[in-house]
Order: sequence, then structure tokens, then C-alpha cells
Amino acid sequence: MAQEQSQIGKDLGDLQNQPETPASSNPAMSEAQEAAQRSADKLSAQDQAGALNDARTADAAMLRAEAAMETEAARQMRDALAQTQQQLHEAAQAQLKATNPSDQAKVNDQAASARANLAQEKDQQTASGDQKLAQLADALAHDYDQSGIPDKLARLNNPTNANPGDQAAMANQLNKFADQIAARRLAMQTETQNLEDTLKRIDRVRDNMNSAHGTPEQQAQLAKELAADLNTAVSDANVLLPHDDQPQQGTGKSSAENADGAQENGTPHTYERPYVNVPIHPISPMAFQGLREPLTAFREEIEQRLAFLRDQEVLTYLNPDQSPEQYRAQVAAYYERISREAKAAVPNPPAQPGSP
Repeated sequence: MAQEQSQIGKDLGDLQNQPETPASSNPAMSEAQEAAQRSADKLSAQDQAGALNDARTADAAMLRAEAAMETEAARQMRDALAQTQQQLHEAAQAQLKATNPSDQAKVNDQAASARANLAQEKDQQTASGDQKLAQLADALAHDYDQSGIPDKLARLNNPTNANPGDQAAMANQLNKFADQIAARRLAMQTETQNLEDTLKRIDRVRDNMNSAHGTPEQQAQLAKELAADLNTAVSDANVLLPHDDQPQQGTGKSSAENADGAQENGTPHTYERPYVNVPIHPISPMAFQGLREPLTAFREEIEQRLAFLRDQEVLTYLNPDQSPEQYRAQVAAYYERISREAKAAVPNPPAQPGSP
């Protein structure tokens, strides 16, 4: 037993030194490693009771380390899906403006990069040990391959093979697949957590829009990242904020007056109360300064929704029976909406067991 405990400590040390092991798990992993070694030492000294206590400490610490690793893996997955989502939306916008083979080649490269993100995330999740997330990335990559997008993009490379409406249809399909990915990403968290992430994206834009540091290339890269953050925030708000039958708490306004998602013709996402039109190709963070007031109003709308949700969470915790029927309906509608959008890009979903 002493040798086994000592080996556990050694294995934990090896795992801690692996490059894919997140730093957030290090404190708990170190605690588990030290407790396992203490348990081994006490077993050698015939201190059975002390060894058992240390073994329990090691076990509890390993569970915390595992939870930290799972949390980090999920965060990385959400970030990768957000990046893929944004690349597909950008490819859709570029598709509508493609007028020659060179433009079309750029569209194809953007779409291929989005597909490569999914493959890379599958490999990373496999290496880190989160097989469920690896399977999710693999399933999305498979859905992309089966969607017909790659073949249709290849045909657009040759103008003689393309019909006049092919570009708009391709842009629409790219946007729809991006929305499918967004729905899978949002389903990984609660509505409250997703809205908190949306606030962080808005704040990153606001905090960096005055940045004038770095080379022009660094400025352009930061501006591109801010545009991605804002596009994702607006896209997520279109899903997360209440829809027509769910007025915003305290406003009396429906979301039909609040939000407008990506249009069928592939235009950028906009949020109409307040109106936020994300710069498509900003060359510096200062390009966002004109959005200061709309972003403030946008942020207040998110905060208002969060305050409402948190109030209901407290009420439900104190007495689940007192949870308002409207809130329960909104929670059910949220997950139903996420599920529906995740299936939207699948042309013929398999019948469920027991379906007529």
C-alpha cells in the first residue's frame, strides 16, 4: 500500500508537468501529491489511521483538481467554438462581396480555417482527457463535412459552375452553420453564465477602444479581436435575451424591438435597442469609439436581464414552489431555443425512439 500511495504521488507530479494540464489545477494537484506521499510515509511507519486521513485528503484534492481541469477544458472549448462561429460569419459576409476567384479563395480559406479549428480542438480535448468535448468537436466537424458546404465552396471557385443566387445561398448556409455552433456553445452553460460572458466581451471592447499602443499590425490584430468579441456578444444576445412572448423585465418592450439577428442575405448581426453595427474590417481599436453610447446601453440591457435572472435564482433557492411560472417558462424556452437552433442545420434529424 505504501508503494501504491507513493506511485500515486509520482503520477500526479508527472501529470502536473504535462503541457496540456491547466495551471488552475496545480494547487489541488500539489496538495494531492503531498498528501499521497504523507500517506505512503505513514503506512511505512505503521500509522494506519494517519495514512487513511492523508489518503482521504489526497482523494478530495484530486477531485478538486479534476473539476478544475474540466472547467478549463470547457472554457477552451467555448472559446474555440466562438472563434469558429466568428470565422464562419466573416466567411459569409465575404462570400456576398466576392467578385473574382481571388475573393472566393479568401472565403474558402476562412471556411477551411473554421473547420481546422474544430479538428484542432478535438485533438486538444483528446490530449487533455475530456473525451466528451473531443466527441463534440468531432461531431461538429463531421456535421460540417456532411453539410455540403465544402463541395459548394469548391464549385464557386469556378464562376462558370455558379448560378447568380449561389453566393447568397452559400452565405446563408455559412451563417446557419455558425448559428448551430453558437447554440451548442451556449448550451454548455446556464443563461446567467452566458450573459456574464457577454458582459466580459462588451467590457473588453470598451476597455480597449482607446488603445493606441503597438505597431500598426498589432493595432489591426487587436481591432480584429475586438470585432470578434463584439460580433459574438451581439449574436449571443439575439439568442439569450427574451423573445416576442417574453418582455424584458422592467421595460415592457419585447425583444422584437430589441434585437435583430443575422439576416438571410448574410448581413452582419445588429442589435437594435440600442443599435450596434460592428465594424467589419476595423484597422485600429479606435474604430469602435463611435459605439461608446450604444455599447453602454447594450451593457445595461444585459445587466438588467442578469439582475432579473439572479433574483429568480435566489427566490427558487429559498422556496422552489414560489418560483414564478413566467420564470420557469423562460428557462424551459431558453433550453428549447438552444436545442432547436442546434438542430437547425441538420436537414433530416433521425427520428427519436417512440416517434410515430
